[in-house]
Amino acid sequence: MGNFNGQVSGNFQYIITSTGSEVNTLTLNGTVSNGQITGNWTASGATAGCNGNGTFVMTPAQAGA
Repeated sequence: MGNFNGQVSGNFQYIITSTGSEVNTLTLNGTVSNGQITGNWTASGATAGCNGNGTFVMTPAQAGA
């Protein structure tokens, strides 16, 4: 969603999966509001110790900064 002031809102999901013999996955699930993305992340996979979770905040940086 969005408005005429260029503000975007809604849900956010980003999944990164490694390649190779041991596949690991990082998943970000969040909400977009007021110019920020906030949410939870989880890591899981075949590599020993590649499991975890937490929270994150993304704030856009100006291009070229």
